[in-house]
Amino acid sequence: MRNLQFLFDRTNLQESQSVSLLEGQLALFKRANSDHWQVRFKLTNGSWHSASTYSDQIAEASTRAISIFETVKVKIANDLSVVKKRFKAIALDEIESLKRLQSISGQTRGDYIYILTN
Repeated sequence: MRNLQFLFDRTNLQESQSVSLLEGQLALFKRANSDHWQVRFKLTNGSWHSASTYSDQIAEASTRAISIFETVKVKIANDLSVVKKRFKAIALDEIESLKRLQSISGQTRGDYIYILTN
């Protein structure tokens, strides 16, 4: 088992690389054994968001990283989801909205909730 390491090419192993953008707001990094640059930044709620730039060129990756950052800022400003949601999460959000909605009858509201929960 110790000889398995000789089966793999050691020349491809490299350390992670990192670049700071927009006065430290964005961290552009390249993981070891990865061709693509990724971007990471802190959201207004304190959690971290990371995404791939799908680029192996630093200049293109920097442009895409800033674009991703600006897109996320617009989504947050418009109260849209930054990350993709599964159907269950969307259905639960919709149920909460239906419970607060007063413009439809109770029976119709109950029917919609029933459909989303079953």
